[in-house]
Amino acid sequence: MATFIIKYWLEIIFSMTVCGFSYIFKLIVKDYSRLKTEQVSIVNAIKALLKDRILQSANYYREEGFCSPNNLEIFESLYEEYRQLGGGGAIDTLVKEIHALPREKV
Repeated sequence: MATFIIKYWLEIIFSMTVCGFSYIFKLIVKDYSRLKTEQVSIVNAIKALLKDRILQSANYYREEGFCSPNNLEIFESLYEEYRQLGGGGAIDTLVKEIHALPREKV
């Protein structure tokens, strides 16, 4: 047995090294997959929160009948972040409605 180890020590060490690197690579891929899933979930949660806030703001401004320039700036920044995260749809129509409102209370 000792002669076998002495004769093939380089092959044994190389095989163990390859197995170790393979295991580490498997752990890295698994962790990356988990992190990617978490990241997608976080983005979706932020998008849902932004959508909810935009809807609440739009409903408030429609009830008031106007949207001040400062509030419009905040509203637009929420909308811009929402769009950058891939949001759209019915929110686009709401933003157009808010832009059509007067800037001062009539």
